[in-house]
Amino acid sequence: MCAIAGIVGGTYSLDERARFLEAMLAASKRRGPDAHAVKNFNGIGFAHAQLHIMQRSEEHTSEL
Repeated sequence: MCAIAGIVGGTYSLDERARFLEAMLAASKRRGPDAHAVKNFNGIGFAHAQLHIMQRSEEHTSEL
């Protein structure tokens, strides 16, 4: 499972855009991201987090 976020356009500086993207990823932090990345270009920002898979109980466990 993954979380993605992005910003297109606006008059934000690269630093402001990076802070917004990090804040968006922080909303998924309770899922315990394994890894995350933020890419920032002129006018476009993209963020991605790889999240842990959570099992509700042992009876819902499936083998891959």
